[in-house]
Formats: sequence, C-alpha cells, structure tokens
Amino acid sequence: MSETSSDTNGDSGFDFLTDKDARNASNKPLTPHTTTTSGTSSPPQETSEQELSPSVPLVVKASEAMGSVVSEPLQQTIEPSVAVNLNETSGSPKTRSDSMGSGFLEWIANNEFISKMAEKAKNSVDTMITTLDPGMKEIIYSGGDINVMVTTDKEAKICPIREAFQKVFGRATVNGLSSQPLSIASQPIGFENGLKAAKERIQALRMNTSSIPQNQVIVSIENFIVDISDDKWYDLGCIVLEDPVQGIHLEVFTQMTPIPNECVNQMRFETPIDYAFKSSGYSVSVGAVMAQKLNTSPEEWHQSWVGISRKDIIQQSANALANLYKNRLLR
Repeated sequence: MSETSSDTNGDSGFDFLTDKDARNASNKPLTPHTTTTSGTSSPPQETSEQELSPSVPLVVKASEAMGSVVSEPLQQTIEPSVAVNLNETSGSPKTRSDSMGSGFLEWIANNEFISKMAEKAKNSVDTMITTLDPGMKEIIYSGGDINVMVTTDKEAKICPIREAFQKVFGRATVNGLSSQPLSIASQPIGFENGLKAAKERIQALRMNTSSIPQNQVIVSIENFIVDISDDKWYDLGCIVLEDPVQGIHLEVFTQMTPIPNECVNQMRFETPIDYAFKSSGYSVSVGAVMAQKLNTSPEEWHQSWVGISRKDIIQQSANALANLYKNRLLR
C-alpha cells in the first residue's frame, strides 16, 4: 500500500512503496503520470496502444498495403514460372545444358546465312595467312578426296598443278615424284613426240609400284619444241592427266614461246650422232641452251625472255585441266 507524505504547504513529497506494491507495479504497463495546473496529481488514465506510438499503426498498415499490392503479384508471376520449369524440365542440369547446346549448334549448322558468313570469314583468314606466309597455302588447302601425283620433283611444275586443283576442288593433295620417258629424247620435237614423252613418264611412274598405288591419279608435264613454218621455232608444253579408276584421260597445251633459230642449231650441233633417241629430238634441252644465252637458270629462262615465268605459263593450262577433270567427274 502506498503512503504519501506531504509538507504543510501542500507540495508533493516522496512516495514510499512497499515491496508488494513494487512487484505489482512491475507487472502493470507504464502509464503517463500527469500533473494538473492546480498542483494535484490526476488519476492515471488508460492509454491505448495507438496513443502511445502513433507511428506504429502507420508502418503496419503501410506494410500490409504494400504486401497486398506487391507481394501477391510477385507470387502470381514468379512462383508459377518456377513451378512450370521444375515440372517441365527433367534430368540433371548438365543434360539440359547439353540439349540446349546441341539445339543451338544444329540451328547454326542449318542456317544458310550463318554458314555463308562463317565460310567467308574462314576464307578471309586463310587468305591473310597465305599472304603473310605463302608456304602455308599447301598445308591449309591439302586434303580432301582429290589426290594427284605429278611426274616431276621440280617445284616450278608441281606448284601450278597444286594451286589449280586446290582452286577448283577447294582441297586437294598434290605431290611430285621424278619420272623419265622410256624411249623419247631429252628434248622432244613435235606434238606427237611431246605427248608420247608425257605418257611414258606416267607409265614409268606406275611401274614403280612401291611408291604409288596403281589407281593413283597422275599428271605429267612435258615441254617440247615445234617448227611451225619456215624455221619458226616455238617452245610449249603438254599436260596429261590419267585417272585409271574413272577411265579419264585429258590433254591440254600451254601457250607457245618463240625461241631463236640459233638456239635450235646449237641443240642440233651438241646432240651426238649416235644418240639413241635422235629420231625423236635432241639430247640437249631448250632450257639449257636458253639459260646459257640469257645467263640465267634453266627454270627461269621464260621469265627472262618473255617476262612470264614458267610457273605462270603452266598455271593457266593447269586451271583448264582441273576444270575439265571436275566436269568429267560430275557426269
């Protein structure tokens, strides 16, 4: 029970509380203790929760309002999508990613526009590489279904054949192996002897079964000289292709290069009287005589004489040969 002592002036003093009152007070909610202007204490009034903290209801109601506006749509939009994904997908994440990746690659493979762009990009890269390093051209474009053997080991003859077939077929493997005619002079004279020498090179190469298979596609190049009329001599070459599997035999000729009569007379003079193949030509080649005259190598006398390399002369005819061969294969 509370005891209050006041002084004679009516001023409030100290309130003495017993232990029981203290325990009861601790169990009761705090209430404001107001004092009137007259100096007397007014009885405690019950205060609602709203009066004690007016901001609390606003927060609660605001959160409830926001929950009704935000949380419910989120549940409607997000939760169903998760449920659908879980129900529709099956298997491990790796399986799902693999299937997505394979589908994407299949789409790219079947897309004509993407395929053309990829092919153009590849060709551009290949062109840049071969421009910076021409030696890479043989590596990049080798392979494929076309395999050709040339009857020589001279790169000036092998290179134009390789470039022609790789240009026409996209990819082709072209190598060279030295082979010599069996019954024709070193420098054939006339179309007949020139063609025969080229064919004998193929025959001699096929006889060497340890080097190439019997069904090997072979290209043979043979240069010969011809007298057109009134001692007007020209140098030209024939290129012969033989495919025994497909039964294809093709022949093309290069452009003619004029040669001086004195060079022909020198070849005739240097050929021995008892030369075994004298009936078909000379024992000394036109390249050897023209190289001596022009002070250059036998492989470069065309460049020094007419300004066109032997490689370029062969290249034009080799392109024609490769296209003819491709057309025959497509029949």
